[in-house]
Formats: sequence, structure tokens, C-alpha cells
Amino acid sequence: WGILHLPDGGFDAALRGIAGDWMAAMPQAPLLACGMVGSAQGWVLARYVDTPADAAALAAGLQAIDLGDGRCLHIVPGVRRPGERPDVMRGEETQIVGALATEPALAARCRLLLPGTHSKWVQVQDGRIFLDDKRVFVDTWAFDEIEQVIRDTERQPPSRLRMEELGQQLIALYVGRLFDDDDSLTASAAAPTLSVWPSTATRFCVLLTSRPAMRSR
Repeated sequence: WGILHLPDGGFDAALRGIAGDWMAAMPQAPLLACGMVGSAQGWVLARYVDTPADAAALAAGLQAIDLGDGRCLHIVPGVRRPGERPDVMRGEETQIVGALATEPALAARCRLLLPGTHSKWVQVQDGRIFLDDKRVFVDTWAFDEIEQVIRDTERQPPSRLRMEELGQQLIALYVGRLFDDDDSLTASAAAPTLSVWPSTATRFCVLLTSRPAMRSR
């Protein structure tokens, strides 16, 4: 199941269909959910926690849902990096906490790669998803979307280096639109991209924001 494809009975029915046997076998076990279920179009909105964020910060941002049978489900918040190069994640933060719990030695300092359609590089220091001046805390890459946009709008594809630079700017532009509490984020992210690749930037934002799952992040 996913937030756009739910059974009759909605999120509650999906939860019980996925984990009903476990819930019956372990009635005292805590229930946690992460990812897009905590987005604006999810079960309940779990607002982003700003970096640097550790497990305690995520725990403080948990959103509780009363399941009506004496049990409670907690939705884990996503993580965001505000600033001139904004970025977000939902679900990966829980994977990171799990990795640090499984391999405690990683908590001191490590860099993690979370592959996928929108892959992320994450810097961890002292148990926190961390932002510093030398290493980016998380870079989101949407290569499929960027390649599609360039193929549709530009006659000559950029070099690999330009592709990476353009990718960072386009992602910052898109993510900036999610931070509706600070319009300056969108403006600062949009300026370099719109001035150099106006048609590409416009097409990229239209492509991503036309997808409900992306729009709700």
C-alpha cells in the first residue's frame, strides 16, 4: 500500500492488513510509522525537524494516532535542511537511527548513502544528522527527473559536472517550494537556476509538483 493507493478503510485498514498479525501477537509492542504517511497527504502531518537532528529530536516530533483499541501509532517526522540549499527527507531518518542503533560505532562520525530514485548522502556526527561548512548533510538526487527534463527542454545535454551542478540547483528550487513558511528559501534557490536554465527549471518544478506523492512531502 501507499498514500495514493489505500484499501477500503483507509490508513487504518492498510496498517492492520500489513501488521495485524504482529499487533495481535505482540499487543504491548510500540507502533511506529515513517515516510510519506507523515506528509501533508498522509495519515497525519508530522512536521519536519531541522538539522542537526538526532533520535531525541525525532522522538520529540512524533505525532500520535489513537487506533481506538487501546493502542497508539506514532508517526516519525521527516528531517529538513533550511538555508540556501534546502533539502528534505521522509523515512530515511528512521533508517539512519536504525543503522546507528545496529552499529553504534557509526554514531561518532560517518557518511551514509541511502540509494533510490531520490538518493541521499547523509553526514552523521555525534549521533546527529549534521550540517557543516565542509560536508553537505544530505544531497537529494533525482536523476530520472533531471534527465527527462533536459531531454524535453534542452537540445544539448550538459557535461557531467554541469549535470551535478544543475541537479543541486533544481532540487534546491523544488524543495524550497515546500517550505511555505519562508519564501526567501524559494527565491534564493531559484535565482541561479532560473537565470541560466529557465525552461529546464520551470519544467522540472512542474514535473515534480504535478505528482501528488512529491507535492505532499
